[in-house]
Amino acid sequence: MKDSFENSIKESLKDLEYDYNPKAWEQLSAKLDAPTTAPTKSPYKWYIAAAAATAVTVCGFLYFSGENNAADQNQNNQLAEETIITPTTDQEAVISNKHEDSQPTFTTQLDSENQETQPNSGEIALPTNELNPEAQEFNLVVEPLVYQPHIEKNDNEVTPNNNKDNSFDTFISPEIEASICVGQLVSITNNNDFPIAVVFPNGQIWNGKENSVTSLKTNYPGTYEIGYIDSKGAFVSRDSFVAQAAPVAEFQLIEPDKKYDELGLPSTQVSTNVIGIDYVWTTENQRVSGKEASLMFFNKGTHDIKLTVTGDNGCKGSVSKKVSIEEDYNLLATTSFVPTDLDPVNNTFIPRSLTTRDDNFSMIIIDPNDGHVIYETTDAAAGWNGYDQQTGKMVPYQKAYIWKVTIANPKPGEKPVYGGTVVPLERRR
Repeated sequence: MKDSFENSIKESLKDLEYDYNPKAWEQLSAKLDAPTTAPTKSPYKWYIAAAAATAVTVCGFLYFSGENNAADQNQNNQLAEETIITPTTDQEAVISNKHEDSQPTFTTQLDSENQETQPNSGEIALPTNELNPEAQEFNLVVEPLVYQPHIEKNDNEVTPNNNKDNSFDTFISPEIEASICVGQLVSITNNNDFPIAVVFPNGQIWNGKENSVTSLKTNYPGTYEIGYIDSKGAFVSRDSFVAQAAPVAEFQLIEPDKKYDELGLPSTQVSTNVIGIDYVWTTENQRVSGKEASLMFFNKGTHDIKLTVTGDNGCKGSVSKKVSIEEDYNLLATTSFVPTDLDPVNNTFIPRSLTTRDDNFSMIIIDPNDGHVIYETTDAAAGWNGYDQQTGKMVPYQKAYIWKVTIANPKPGEKPVYGGTVVPLERRR
């Protein structure tokens, strides 16, 4: 029992980093070997004696070794002052040593089961046996703390696409039309649980949300790669589609100073040299096919002309331009005539375009004084000669009379009714 106890004390002192002192132990041993006056019936007395012996031994050791180890003690005190232990609210102890030879800062996490038996003050708590205190054995246990490096997590390091498990093994490719042309709006249906990405031919990246339907516009010809961004931020291609080039549409005006065609209709001549298989010209009221076209604008102002060219791959290219019309179309009607002129073209009044258009129409001449109809015709060859059909007499010269023409089948964008005034002249001025 004595030898066992002595060995236990030696090991305990060794753990506490103190040297064994033989003189102090002999004094304690002599006291333990002395006879007692009364036998001890309870094992608690042995425990108390052992604790007292331990205290005496430690005190003796400190006393006898105090002078010999003064230099070492001063150095230890200096290191102790430079070492700070700060417990945190989550039971972490951060140890920072300022000594130039010390190790880097570490952090340790105390086990929750040992927090109550290992106070932060550094005191050693002896184990207890609440069920049978007399049956417990004396053990002096000093367990050193094990320090492990604490690595701070960088909150900026976020897994791309928030896909923490990086599960891209099952990739569902969106269904894309077989033939796609540049400029076309393409519908992308993403049936995956993570975002998908489309890389344009110029390197631009388009993203589509998970389990959603969105659209992208193919602004560039070439191959579009479909895939996803993995956890390392790299694009992974799983599928692709091709946007075919479309014709570059362009056109020009032909004889811009020519305002009317041979039929007397307003005409804007256009033409294109772009290679294609189909050409369509459109305005606000017309749709004409061909590499050349005659477009009609009946009202003055600015109008849009759009050309759409279809290439041999089926892709279409378009261009729009504006054209300015300086005056309203009014059937090319004159404002006066000379009934006595020998030229049949000059001695009757009929809007000139009615003689070339070959359209069904009706024309009336009205006296502005009383509103009665002076003349009426549906024949372009029978213009008004200046006579009042009701009286059979020549109307007064130098007076303005109202004319009105109604077109039975007007052209696209044309108004059905035209009108104005005309003055009969005695002679040409």
